[in-house]
Amino acid sequence: MAEAEPDDHSGSLYFRRSLLNGSRRHGFEMSPLGKDSLEALRTLAFSENPGLQQSAALYYLHMSQHMSVPLPVEHLEPFYALLRSADLEVQQMSSLSLVNFLLEGNIDKELVVQMGLLEPILDLLESEDPTVQCNSCACTMTLAVSADTD
Repeated sequence: MAEAEPDDHSGSLYFRRSLLNGSRRHGFEMSPLGKDSLEALRTLAFSENPGLQQSAALYYLHMSQHMSVPLPVEHLEPFYALLRSADLEVQQMSSLSLVNFLLEGNIDKELVVQMGLLEPILDLLESEDPTVQCNSCACTMTLAVSADTD
């Protein structure tokens, strides 16, 4: 039986499996915050394929719900592409994960602003989707609250 031609998803299928299924790579397990995971997240997030972007957004959402350590600054870069995605599900998941990270104190608020994420967050306030609006409003409010009052 001939092998099927790869579609747009299979080009990064390895990355998706590595991220979402915790598979092993070269005899060692990938760290959820390691260099390999970051490269996979960048590949998925900056893809033009909504399915691949959804994989990255889902991974961030999962991390935001289960992580108890600060998110390294380099992991903020893919958020920009995810928040700018045309895909509604990507917008919903990425904005919710950013809210979760902010509320748990796993992301430095000043870094979020310095990395240029405030602009896409503010743009999402104009979304037609109430979930995206609510998440981006929560991001904005959390960023506006001074660390002195926390």
